Amino acid sequence: EHFKKQMNGKNWLSQAEEPMYIDICAFTLIERVAQLKGSIWNQHYEALKFEENYPTLADYFKRFLNHELMKDHCITTKAFHAQIVMQNKNKPGNKTQLNIEVFDK
Repeated sequence: EHFKKQMNGKNWLSQAEEPMYIDICAFTLIERVAQLKGSIWNQHYEALKFEENYPTLADYFKRFLNHELMKDHCITTKAFHAQIVMQNKNKPGNKTQLNIEVFDK
C-alpha cells in the first residue's frame, strides 16, 4: 500500500519518468525477497506468496530488473542463488564474502 501511494499511478517511487535514487534503494530490498524464488530458500518465497500478496512489489521488481538503464547493474538470479548457497553453509552470524566467480554475463 505504501508503494502504491508513493508511486501515485506512476512506475517509480520518485514519480519521475526514470528510476531515481529512492528507487535504487528500494529495489535492493525487494530484490532480496523476489530472488528467493527458485533458490534453496524457495520455501520462504512460497510462504510469503510474494506475487499473490505483493503484486505491486513484484511488478516493481520486474520493471526495474528489465529497465534499460538498470538491468546491467543488477545481480543475476544465478549469481544470487549461488551466493545464498554459500551463505547457507556458514554458521549463523557469519558473513559470506561475495565471490566474483559466481558472477556471469
